[in-house]
Parts: sequence; C-alpha cells; structure tokens
Amino acid sequence: MKKMICTTILLGAVSGCSTIQFNNSGDAEGSGSSDSQLETINNSPDSSQWHHNIILSLVEITDPVNLNETCDDAVESGSAWETAKTEITFINGLAGFLVNLFLPLNLWTPATVEVGCSDAA
Repeated sequence: MKKMICTTILLGAVSGCSTIQFNNSGDAEGSGSSDSQLETINNSPDSSQWHHNIILSLVEITDPVNLNETCDDAVESGSAWETAKTEITFINGLAGFLVNLFLPLNLWTPATVEVGCSDAA
C-alpha cells in the first residue's frame, strides 16, 4: 500500500499541465481590453475539441484549427475570433499516459483546443 501511495505521488509530481492562450482583443499597446476583461476571457468557449500529436509532439495528426471558420460556425457569420487556448488538461495527460504505457516512447499527446468568438466583427 505504501509503495502504491508513493508511486501515485511521484506520478502526480512529474505530470504537468500546460496552457497557452492567444487574445485578439486590442491593439499592441494593450488599450483594447482592461485587466478585468482579460481575467474572464475564454471562460465559456464557443468551440472545444481535442487535438492530437504523435512522436514526441513533433507531428500533428489532426488539422490545425481554422479560427475564422470555427467562429463563423459557432456564432453568426462575420464574427471574429477573440481567444484561442491550447491546453494539456489532467484528462488529456491521463489519456496520453494510459496509451503511452503500452507504447514505446511518448508517441501520442492529446491537447484541448478552445476558441472564443466575439459577438460582432
């Protein structure tokens, strides 16, 4: 039992989640959005899907997300993307870990891609 607890703690310590988020909400000077607006950005994305990479995340096996098409489909035509976030969540990491237990190396890395669209262009 002690060995299992130590293994669980070790796995939790070496696993990590990562997030990168792009905001299309103002000019380069940052005058387009206040800090309070940026804190709430992408809390309810218009689109969320898994993205799949293989061979140490060097090869994408799913197509890149087309932000303009995603926003046209999610909201009325003519809307622009406001945020794009790529995140390796706990669920992504768990799924990747379980699959990679049976495969040599780190062959599959899933990630969640979320896109937030503006209400008007």
